[in-house]
Amino acid sequence: MKFYISILFSSYFQAYHCELTSIALTPTNNVVKDTQLGNTDLSTVSMTPANTFASCYVKQAFSAATGVEVEHPFNVRYEAAAASSYNWIVIFDSTSPFKLDSTVVPIYTVIVGCLQNAVTQSANLTVQVLPNQRPALIDYPGKVISYSAPTVPAGMLLYKVTATDGDGDVLTYTYNIQPAVSFLSIDQVTNEISAAVDFRSVTIPLVTINVDVTDGFDTLTGFKLQIQILNLNTRPEITNLPAAVTMKEDVNGGTLLIDLLYQDPDYTGSFIPDCSVFPNINPSIISISGSRLTLANGGNGKSLLDYEAITSYRITCTIFDGYLYSENDVLTLNVDNVNEPPIFNQASGVYNCQLQESKAGGSSCNLFLSVQDPESDAYTISIRPGNNNERFTFASPSSDILTFATDYDVDNNAMPSSVSLDIEARDANGAAGFAQIKVTITDVNDNEPVFPGSQPVIELNDLTPIGLVGILQASDADSGLNGEVEYRATTISPLTAANYLNVLGNGQIHYTKQFPDTWSGTTILLTADAEDKGIPSKKASTTQTVRFVTLPTTTQPPPATTQPDTTPNPLSQQPEQGYFDEPANIAMVAVLGVILFIALLIALFFCMRKLFLGYCCTRPSHGRVHPYNGYPPDYYTPPRQSRYSGYPRYYREPSDHVDPREYYRDPRYHRDPRHPLSAGSIHGEIIAVDDRRSKPSRLALQPF
Repeated sequence: MKFYISILFSSYFQAYHCELTSIALTPTNNVVKDTQLGNTDLSTVSMTPANTFASCYVKQAFSAATGVEVEHPFNVRYEAAAASSYNWIVIFDSTSPFKLDSTVVPIYTVIVGCLQNAVTQSANLTVQVLPNQRPALIDYPGKVISYSAPTVPAGMLLYKVTATDGDGDVLTYTYNIQPAVSFLSIDQVTNEISAAVDFRSVTIPLVTINVDVTDGFDTLTGFKLQIQILNLNTRPEITNLPAAVTMKEDVNGGTLLIDLLYQDPDYTGSFIPDCSVFPNINPSIISISGSRLTLANGGNGKSLLDYEAITSYRITCTIFDGYLYSENDVLTLNVDNVNEPPIFNQASGVYNCQLQESKAGGSSCNLFLSVQDPESDAYTISIRPGNNNERFTFASPSSDILTFATDYDVDNNAMPSSVSLDIEARDANGAAGFAQIKVTITDVNDNEPVFPGSQPVIELNDLTPIGLVGILQASDADSGLNGEVEYRATTISPLTAANYLNVLGNGQIHYTKQFPDTWSGTTILLTADAEDKGIPSKKASTTQTVRFVTLPTTTQPPPATTQPDTTPNPLSQQPEQGYFDEPANIAMVAVLGVILFIALLIALFFCMRKLFLGYCCTRPSHGRVHPYNGYPPDYYTPPRQSRYSGYPRYYREPSDHVDPREYYRDPRYHRDPRHPLSAGSIHGEIIAVDDRRSKPSRLALQPF
């Protein structure tokens, strides 16, 4: 395209410029590297006469050594030199498919031609191809440097790798450290090698670093930097590890495992061991005090070792001198099995059971008891001898249900209501675990009240004072509320005797009113129940005979002169008789209360009547009138219109002593004595004569 454009420019300007007579290249010789990556200007075309317009191009190229025409990567370009001129420049074209190779064509002869008016002027350019120069390393092929470990702190510069390139290409460094260590630091930008740590923590005396350098075309290899580290720090050592110990699983806590021994020739301080346990359990099985490793206390005086859980532990201990840790210091702890007793699931070792007195096997409780043997051996559960153990037994194969082995009764303290049973679980090898069952036996209402075989006859005479005359007594073998008894009369014969006798809840029989003489010789049969307070309650009945007698009239014997008996008599210690102890008094008060209640209802009725009707007892002297029209008064309900309407059908009824015609000032109204009083009226009826009608209308009176 550039060629054709140049021809067009030449054709356009040929009429205005001189003819081209010759061309020259400046310079005529140049060099280029065979690794050249971008376009490069090699020479500038000069035309004679100056400012001549022509089209320039690379005609061909030859190998200067052989004179043979070869493919080439050369070309021309033009650029404006001034407002009316331009220059042609010979270049190395990096986009050409033909590449430079100094080993194939070391020198090119490039022929450049410029065309004007079909005449071409030529000039030659010699281009030498230079091979790429390999990078160079200072101290190549290697260097050995030595440092004393105590003199090298962290961050100290040890060596800087330096390389050059004759072509000025960008260099890339590659490092390979043998053996691979972490105590060296290499800066990839500055290529400085420094100490990453204090060399007193270094344990490797010699490190080799292999360095390769490349400019992108050639790579320099084989540079070896050796760093020697002298006077290395000695690693601390636990001299009595590794080791192995064996302990029984039931060993006591605090038992010594090992007393660690240390060695470090260049350290004078005190070591503090750091130990870890695998498998790691919490809390730890070991305790550390100084250099002593002991078994931790499990809280019951024993260690935390459990053969059934873990049979072996690996305890790793290290010491540190400030720079280096000890290595491979391991204590292996093996656990020996010991036959252990079965374990009850209740952590406190105490189970609670509540039973009710019953027949053998009648009452039971679930202890939710279970046992685990550490070695999974077979075991048996039993009640240990002593403390009423023969009265209890397990009712299930798993021994988690407790019941009575015999009939159990706590009434009258026949058997204890609280028992502590010792139980054991014993495995096949004789190891036994122990626990306790606290049993509480509650009373059941299983006994009825019992009266004595017969009740003594109570005789009452005309001298017997009002009050206590006898006591009913029944016994109940139960305890608590189940044994508390209340009494009440159920029947009495004859029934009227209830006016004279009463039975209280505590069993006392009271004589409440003096019997009449007509009752003399009468025998009364009083039936009473004794009922306990159990749930459900139980009761028993008895019949008490009471006889009314009259003392014969006799001369009173003189009072005895002997000392009277001062023994207190429960029948003489009668409580003071109250007003309401008499049934007749109670009935009288009840009747008066009913009468008073009825009177209050009547008064309330009249008050409501007064409130809604305007009167409470008798109707006032006037009322309301309405047309009768032949219907019964209760059939027709008058409309509620104004009493003072101008229409003459609605007026107030006059009083008995007032003439209607005078009351209403109207001669059309007069009384009709022929009509009796109606059901809803007070003063009878009057006849209303209406001048506008041919017949009179009756008016029935209603209360106002």
